Amino acid sequence: QNGIQTTNVSSNGYIITNSIGYTVSNSVSGFTVIGDNLVDNVAITSFRSADYIIQVSEPTTTNNYQVSKILMIHNNTGAYTTEYGIFFTNTVAGALATFSANVNAGYVRLYANVSQTAAVVKFTKTSIAHE
Repeated sequence: QNGIQTTNVSSNGYIITNSIGYTVSNSVSGFTVIGDNLVDNVAITSFRSADYIIQVSEPTTTNNYQVSKILMIHNNTGAYTTEYGIFFTNTVAGALATFSANVNAGYVRLYANVSQTAAVVKFTKTSIAHE
């Protein structure tokens, strides 16, 4: 994780430093079910919004790949996402995964609904801290 720091000098001469975001990279594999699988699980106090670049691969049998971007925001009780820029290499079978999110027990959770248990989900997430 890399904290991004900003430093400002206020009108009264005080130096103000705010941590505004973090970048995280991760890989998740070994799914046991076709369907919803937990990909990312972060405390709601850690960030307000995030931008994911997600790559899904299924190399063991079909050599298929997918990449997309997901924007996520939460209000402490619900998580809201939009997925866009979806590209995949298998135009017959289509996407290898779809994504959803929720807030549960103080955590924001991102799920991948995978079509193959051999899928590997890799992501880079840039998050923006609370106000």
